[in-house]
Amino acid sequence: MQKYFYRNVIFLLLILISSTLLGSDSTADDDLKTHIEKKLDNNNSFLKDIKEISEDSRIKYGTNIFKKNDTPKKKNKIKYKEYLAYFYSENMPFLTIKNLIPSFKSLKKIKKNIQIYIVFNGFPTKDFFLKLRQEYKEEYKNLFKIKIHPPMYSYFELTEVPAYVLMDCPKDFRFKKCHKDNSIIVRGDISLLDFYQVLSDSNKKYLDTYHKLIDIGVK
Repeated sequence: MQKYFYRNVIFLLLILISSTLLGSDSTADDDLKTHIEKKLDNNNSFLKDIKEISEDSRIKYGTNIFKKNDTPKKKNKIKYKEYLAYFYSENMPFLTIKNLIPSFKSLKKIKKNIQIYIVFNGFPTKDFFLKLRQEYKEEYKNLFKIKIHPPMYSYFELTEVPAYVLMDCPKDFRFKKCHKDNSIIVRGDISLLDFYQVLSDSNKKYLDTYHKLIDIGVK
């Protein structure tokens, strides 16, 4: 009896498949199809889960339909530029900054897009800004910026200054998004020319800048 039962079930399923693929005007076949679907829906939670997942996905991600002439919008790519940070403290002679300013000017002639920062670990005193104003002539306008940035000191583990760091950062300077792992740091009281000599020794792509600084007469 069991054998004939399974044979009948298979037969009914074949009728269902045929009516689904070929279409049928038979009310009896439609009733059978509806009956089996109800049984599946009641006994198999998988179908129900699929419906719920599909509905959740539609709500969560939305529906995007692209025509042949449609193209997805390009994501805004962050534009990076080269940044030179010089770490300085008021415990150092102000003469250090005074001597660096002409060197910074020469570097900007060679690399117009480079951004130069003089970076403090804490806020400078009024006396520093008064001295800086005396040296910051019109010809040095927009040459460099003063930045108070303790996180940079922490990241590069700077307990003593001076030091130079060269790195690529977003144009609006967000340190978190700078390519810090590829940055180059040189510690010690050295000139800008000496810094670029160290850079060129480690990477030949800085050799051209180093030679141009020599040609300009940077010491």
